[in-house]
Amino acid sequence: MNLLTGFRKELVPTFASHTHLRGVSAIVGAAERKELALGAADSVKRVKTRKAEEDLDWYADGTQGVYEIRDFIEFKTTWHPIGV
Repeated sequence: MNLLTGFRKELVPTFASHTHLRGVSAIVGAAERKELALGAADSVKRVKTRKAEEDLDWYADGTQGVYEIRDFIEFKTTWHPIGV
């Protein structure tokens, strides 16, 4: 996971269209939600947005849990053969 900071008007278009980003979770306004959705469709990435207009309780159990990032986690299995 990477946390990036900067100016929204510069970051949102880059996050939406960058092919090396596999997922974006953001609290954004209506125009930015549309921009993220369109850019994500071109680069096939996961997008989870919340409306900036709505209040968010950062201390609520649902916000603090692992379930908020569950859609962005990829599980991979590696097999290690032992002996012959």
